[in-house]
Amino acid sequence: MSYKVTLSAFLVLSSSLLYSDTSITQKTSYIDNFHTSISDDVFSISTYLDKFFSGSLDKNESMSQDRSCDTTKSIDSFFQTNKFVNETEKTFLRVNFSSLFQTKGSNDFRYKIRARLPLSRTKKSYNLFIEDMQENGSNTALDNGSINQSTSTAVGVNYFAAKTYGIESKYSIGTSGFHPFVRARYNLNYELSKWKIEPVQTFKYSANRKFEEETSIYFDKNIQDSQLLRFILYRHTQEKVKGMDYALSAQYYHTLKDKTAISISQSFSGNTKYEDVPYGTLYTPGSHTYGGINNYSTILNFRQSVWRKWFFYEVSPGFNFHRQHDYKVNYSVLFSVDMYFGQTYKTNCFNE
Repeated sequence: MSYKVTLSAFLVLSSSLLYSDTSITQKTSYIDNFHTSISDDVFSISTYLDKFFSGSLDKNESMSQDRSCDTTKSIDSFFQTNKFVNETEKTFLRVNFSSLFQTKGSNDFRYKIRARLPLSRTKKSYNLFIEDMQENGSNTALDNGSINQSTSTAVGVNYFAAKTYGIESKYSIGTSGFHPFVRARYNLNYELSKWKIEPVQTFKYSANRKFEEETSIYFDKNIQDSQLLRFILYRHTQEKVKGMDYALSAQYYHTLKDKTAISISQSFSGNTKYEDVPYGTLYTPGSHTYGGINNYSTILNFRQSVWRKWFFYEVSPGFNFHRQHDYKVNYSVLFSVDMYFGQTYKTNCFNE
C-alpha cells in the first residue's frame, strides 16, 4: 500500500469517527451505544471465562457489573507503555491502527489488538491476554514508536504470583500462531534518594525461537506530578540468534492537561554481533560483524484523548541514524489511533 493511499485511509477513518458526533450535548449516539455494547460484551466474556475456570458456573452467583469507574491516571497508563501493559491486572481491550512514513526504508500500515481479561474468582491472580509480540525481540522495552518490526499475535494466560521478598513475578503460557511458549517475568521496586528503580528480568522458551531472555532496568524520577524523567537500560539474547542486543534510552514525559501529553525520547541501540553487509558485497557469515551502536533515534510523541474518553490519537515525528543507511538521517512520522473497550472506558463513566 502506497503512503498516499495509507495516509488517505487514516484521515478518512479519523474524520468519519469525529464527524459522527454531530452534537456535543447529545447524551447518547449510535457510536456510544456501540461502544457500550462492546464493553459489556468484554465484561460478559471475562466473567463467563472467570466462572468457568473457577468451577462456579452452576452457582447462583450474581454477574452484576461493577459500575465504578477507574479514575487512576498515570503517565504510563496514559501512554500505554510496555511497562504498564506488562504489569497491569486490569481489564481492557485495545484496538490500534498505525501508519509509519519514513524517507528511508518502507512505509507501513498495521492494526493491532491487545486485551487483558482478569480471572479473579479462581482465588489467584490470573488473566487472559491477547497481544502482539515482536518476532525479533529487540528493544521491546523502549516504547520508541516504531512499528516496522515483524510481529505475531499471541494468546494465553498470565498468573501473577504473590510477592516474595519484595519480588513481583508473573508467569505466562500461551501460543503465538502454532508455536506454544512459556514465559516468566520478575521485577523488584525500590527507591534511592528521589529515584524509583525497577529491574525487570524475563525468561521465555518457545517452540520456534527456543530460549531467550532479556533484562530492563528503569530509573524513574517524578519532577512534578505531571512530569516524569526515565532512563532505561536494556539487553536481550536469543538462543538462535548470535550476539546480544543492548540499548540505552532517555525519556521525558509531560502531561499538559487531563487529555493531552507529550514525550521525547533519545535512544542508542546496538548488537555485539551485528551483521553489517555493504551493498553489493558477497555475504560471508561472520565476515562483516560489527559490535558497536548501530542506531541513534530521536522521537517526539504527542498523544491526546479527543471526542470520547476511549478514543486517542498519537503523532510521533522523529529521525534516526542507522548503520544500514550509512548513518544518513532517516526522517519518519508515525500516525496512530487507539480505541479502548471495557468498564473503565464505558461512556456512562464519564460526562462528555
